Amino acid sequence: SEAGASASSGVATTGKSNKFRVRIVKQSVDAKLGLRAAAFSHRPGFRVKSVRPGPVYDWNEENPGSEVRSGDVVLQVNGERSNAESMFRAIASSKTLDFLIRRAREAVPQPEQFAESAGSHIQQVPASATQKVESPSDGPNAGGAASAVAGGEAASEVDSEVSEHFESESCSDSEGLTQASTSPKSGQNLAETSESLNGDRDFVLSAVVSNPACFPRVPDKLRQDREFNMEVVRENCAALEFAAAGIREDRDFILEAVQEDAAAIKFASDDLRVDRDFVLEAMEHDGAVLRYLPETFHASHEFVLAAVARNGLALEYAAHGFRSDREVVMEAVRQDGVAFQFASDDLKADNEFVLAVAHADGDAFQYASDDLRSDAKFVLRVVAVAGAALEYASAALSEDRGFIFEAGQENGRV
Repeated sequence: SEAGASASSGVATTGKSNKFRVRIVKQSVDAKLGLRAAAFSHRPGFRVKSVRPGPVYDWNEENPGSEVRSGDVVLQVNGERSNAESMFRAIASSKTLDFLIRRAREAVPQPEQFAESAGSHIQQVPASATQKVESPSDGPNAGGAASAVAGGEAASEVDSEVSEHFESESCSDSEGLTQASTSPKSGQNLAETSESLNGDRDFVLSAVVSNPACFPRVPDKLRQDREFNMEVVRENCAALEFAAAGIREDRDFILEAVQEDAAAIKFASDDLRVDRDFVLEAMEHDGAVLRYLPETFHASHEFVLAAVARNGLALEYAAHGFRSDREVVMEAVRQDGVAFQFASDDLKADNEFVLAVAHADGDAFQYASDDLRSDAKFVLRVVAVAGAALEYASAALSEDRGFIFEAGQENGRV
């Protein structure tokens, strides 16, 4: 389309996963995306706030069922997942954007019309709970990554400012919950009465998110409240360490929590963390679970092979030796071709192995070595078994009309 919403699979990465992929091609690197988002303050990624006219809106129009919606969480941009700032930078500096997105459980459909005629770019919200992002036109950030992403629109404050509620970073004092500053609603200390805490659920949530060690001193009614615990996980998964034992022993709860943040597996009960079948089921939701498992799992070839068979992206967190293991890598690629990006450089440069990988999933060819993607004879061999792989040939080959014609003869689907 004119706005540049390119086709992609737009399907969940695994049978049980609520994740899907979206590929957007902007008209130019600095074109506005039409997406407003807020960064998480305690973990990588950002939550979609709204979609406005632009490439993402066009994607939604052309891909019913795989729309990017308010409440969805962007987990990865062009392979970048270390932190929100790096993800925003990838958006600002790339024309083609590959997103890995987790569907919000109750995503809000976007309105068909917007008051504004021009789509805004990503709005970067700071990681600090009280810091504000300056307008790109003034202040020290002018011209930097934040301003490039903001695209001329000043960013707002983080939705929930919670740090002002506390004076201490520890909950070890004998009075119960950490000494709080004056509550804007009641003016009372959080530890004074359980009744006041029960009556201000949002305030208690802010307290626990800001200071997880306070969780054990929260009234038992909330500590045992499954939905309250899930709200805590969404905002700061580390607080799960201090959740009630019954919550951390609840298989269904932990599986749901892993869908919010793979790190939740760290805080499951000891019995669940060593339960092979359970952790493999958790891995179907997020391959990053492997990163947080005991060393005994990391060292097991049999377990890693089973893990990537359920979620190919778990290869990213496998020990380096397994990323050079042909059997493990091939199993990961069969499950998700994108997993090939995590294979060793030696395998990415191995002619016969790359050919087999492309045959399993043509999209995996994009991660082959530059030399192989520039080798006309080899690319023709790949195209013969996977026509879609032609998209990932080197720029020089892609611009060579003679080569494109020859590739078409190799595979009539090109």
